[in-house]
Amino acid sequence: MLPRPAAAPSRGKGMQLGRKQADSVMIETIKADEGIVEASTPLSAGATSTTPAAQTESVHLTIEEKISVTANRDGGLQSMEVNGSMTLRTVDPNRAHLKVAMKVIEDPNVQFKTHPNVDRQLFSERGVLALKNATRPFPVNQSLGILKWRFMSKDENAIPLAINCWPSPSGTGSCDVNIEYELQNSRLELRDVIVSVPFPGSTPPTIGDVEGHYQIDRQHRTIEWQMPIIDQSNRSGVLEFSVQSEDVGGFFPIKVSFTSARPYCDLEVLDVTNLEGAPVPFSKEGALSTEEYCVA
Repeated sequence: MLPRPAAAPSRGKGMQLGRKQADSVMIETIKADEGIVEASTPLSAGATSTTPAAQTESVHLTIEEKISVTANRDGGLQSMEVNGSMTLRTVDPNRAHLKVAMKVIEDPNVQFKTHPNVDRQLFSERGVLALKNATRPFPVNQSLGILKWRFMSKDENAIPLAINCWPSPSGTGSCDVNIEYELQNSRLELRDVIVSVPFPGSTPPTIGDVEGHYQIDRQHRTIEWQMPIIDQSNRSGVLEFSVQSEDVGGFFPIKVSFTSARPYCDLEVLDVTNLEGAPVPFSKEGALSTEEYCVA
């Protein structure tokens, strides 16, 4: 059984590591060999977060997006792609002849594709999703994908969260590193943000200022920089640390993960009606998550 992870106090500041004595060096070596994680806050074993199940109506719409980003370490964007889909599920046969009104912001970088049975012209001209054959109902107790879209860009201003890494070699075998994040899309509230930064050398880094919390994974030689939420109130933040290495390439690739309840592409379900235009109660949910998001 591994020893319990060592915990370091954090009040917006990272842990400061002092000079090691001989016995301390031996302990650090054992920790590194065992892959022990150090954290800026105590880690609770077996802790799980539970979210109450959302109440859904007989008509439920789900929007899901996956974002992939590859940014250059010296600035610029190699590629960015967002793939999204919307599904409709109805459990009431009496509420299966439907029209879904959407708010869609026109963007030349976004390409939409409707299900073959959906009236594409009606969606293109009026933003309404409905079956071509009005006499046919939507399938009951089945999630049907009715809309897909793809966003592509090479404009670095389009990425929702920018990450910049500034390594400064000392010339004496060490390196000071400043990593900053900036929320560039004010529409989004990012949750469970983790910025994974590799570090070179065999000695764990000394952490300075840090927004949020961190963990040092000695086995994989990464700093896991964690922010529960990034929004307008903390749209930028910094992580500072130093290492006993001047290999500036050893801090890449930086990998990022997060989720958001709001989609990246600016589209929204406005209302659902029957074919006569009477409103139909509906529920909706959305999820944006990272598929591959890195600075290389």
